[in-house]
Amino acid sequence: MADGHGWVNMRVPHEWTHPFVFQARDGRSWEKMLIGLPDGVNIDGREMGGWAFSVFSTRLSKQDKLDKKPVRIGVPADRSVTLFRGRGTEREQYRVKDPQLLAEAIANRTTADYEPLVSELAATDTRYVPYPRLFAENSPTRRRRYQKPPV
Repeated sequence: MADGHGWVNMRVPHEWTHPFVFQARDGRSWEKMLIGLPDGVNIDGREMGGWAFSVFSTRLSKQDKLDKKPVRIGVPADRSVTLFRGRGTEREQYRVKDPQLLAEAIANRTTADYEPLVSELAATDTRYVPYPRLFAENSPTRRRRYQKPPV
């Protein structure tokens, strides 16, 4: 939703966000956040599940991600947002000229009355199985942090 300073602000579920560090060719680096769109996000009638976009991380967005709360992100209202998917020669881009459309599509997908498609249920109704633990907490083979002996 556009505020008075020319930004479109939105909240996305923390599961959709992935922090990373972008490094330029000249060595400078920035903290950014990749937002992956799940099935059910529709922009202008087009299904955008599997597409992603990135934004610069802020102190608030990083804290939201750590606290597992909906992550606050903002994009300039006067700039288009480029969604992408694929890599290398397989990479596709889709430019959303009005960021407000993207914010509304995300808001529609995250509302309580959203009903997933039948194909989505097959992917989400499987039981969660955690990875096996390789070392027990008190196992002698577990690596321990080096501690200086008492003096």
